[in-house]
Amino acid sequence: MRVKRMSTFFLVIVMLCTLIAPTVFADEPSREETEPVQIIPRCTSLINGKYQNGSTELVRGSENTLSITEVEYGEETVSAERLSYQWYSGTPGSEEETVIEGAVSSEYHFTYNGEKAFTCVITIAMPDEESKSFSETFWIDEAMFNISVTSNPEAKQDAYGTYHIYDVALGDEVTLNVNASSASAEKTVSYNWKYGVIGTDYAANTPIGNTTSACKLTKKVGTEMYACEVTDGSVSKKVTFNIHSKNTLQFDPKVNEDTPEYRGEIGDEGVGYLYKVRAGERVTMQMNAVTSTGSPVTYRWMHKGVEVGAADSLTVTKADKEHSDYEGDLGIEEYECWAEDGNAIKRVLFVLQISDEAIPDDGTVNDGEAFDIAIELANTGNDTGIAEMGKETTFNISVTNRTA
Repeated sequence: MRVKRMSTFFLVIVMLCTLIAPTVFADEPSREETEPVQIIPRCTSLINGKYQNGSTELVRGSENTLSITEVEYGEETVSAERLSYQWYSGTPGSEEETVIEGAVSSEYHFTYNGEKAFTCVITIAMPDEESKSFSETFWIDEAMFNISVTSNPEAKQDAYGTYHIYDVALGDEVTLNVNASSASAEKTVSYNWKYGVIGTDYAANTPIGNTTSACKLTKKVGTEMYACEVTDGSVSKKVTFNIHSKNTLQFDPKVNEDTPEYRGEIGDEGVGYLYKVRAGERVTMQMNAVTSTGSPVTYRWMHKGVEVGAADSLTVTKADKEHSDYEGDLGIEEYECWAEDGNAIKRVLFVLQISDEAIPDDGTVNDGEAFDIAIELANTGNDTGIAEMGKETTFNISVTNRTA
């Protein structure tokens, strides 16, 4: 839950009212200005081990499992002994909603027979107050296709429904199979395979001319995406595979020779790092990539969708928070570096957070900075400003930094 910040004007009014109240409103009882913050419980819900994404399609007659995991109350992860459950079938709040007798655990196993929804009411036992209850609803649609997926090497399906094949060497052969049948017996199923590479085409929207249920491929560079679109002429379904390269590319990112703060993974083959800088500070971001392939590593630096560099490092000067990538006072700028060794592709996101503190100008000109030089002749011994043979001459030289 977000708590909005009070404006400076509002804070001043509150402070004035606090000072005036004891004298002007002496007959009124004092009031507490703060109200208790409402804490909203939350949990993770899974259908057959996959996250919910709107409604989930299930095949009539199929065996399924609904799960409630990671129940949290505020910043606390609630222990299992403090939790109780009750499952219901039917649309919440409708006459068709009924309690499922005996369904009182964190999982519910069932055979799908066209139900529209299932709801689990989770109750948290509190140590010093009444129990807290909340509900999680699983919305279900009847699937229009019955789909089975196989592959060689074997693919593993993640919680979002995408299939992954890991550690595939350059030139290895891979076979993907998607076999589908329509829920309508009179309808014929057709296939259309499409292709993409993470870093260039995230949607796998390029048709490859394959309209069969099987796709045979030879592994190329990077993490490749193959998507099989299944349709019966009225509805369609997409099955996506990510084919991952062997991990031949390692990197040790630095910012101004410091190790930035690791902030986690970003999609496939991507990681993010945070580094705090002062206004006006020159920042050098470096990948320090090493490959085991023996091939040269190539780089592509991107800022706001524009390529800004092609070397191992990128140097920029950050002016101030107002000129950052996002509106407001966030002071955030983001730079992406894509590194490739002919086999693997890696993405590193450098997030620079600009502070209000300006870097002091001590007159030092750093390597690579632009500057102006002014030279003045003095003490030439005459009024012309021209140095004469045998006369003492003084040169005054000043150097001024330019803003990069």
